[in-house]
Amino acid sequence: MTKHTKPITDDALNELLTNIETPPVPEYFSHNVMQAIEALPSEDIVTKPSWWQWLALIGGGVPAIMQLATFVFSAWHIASVG
Repeated sequence: MTKHTKPITDDALNELLTNIETPPVPEYFSHNVMQAIEALPSEDIVTKPSWWQWLALIGGGVPAIMQLATFVFSAWHIASVG
């Protein structure tokens, strides 16, 4: 894809936009979209964490804390040795 180095003028942009034919919007389109959005499950149902999610979080957090502690203590050990 090449980039245009020459800026498009307002007249050229207006001419381009007047030559574009947009497809017709179906009847009651926004109403149908809003009905589909309202039919989605509420946030309470979607975001309620289960016990296994907490277990996975803790199970991943413990090794991460251990790695961080290992790094800190190894740096402290190297610094104290000389």
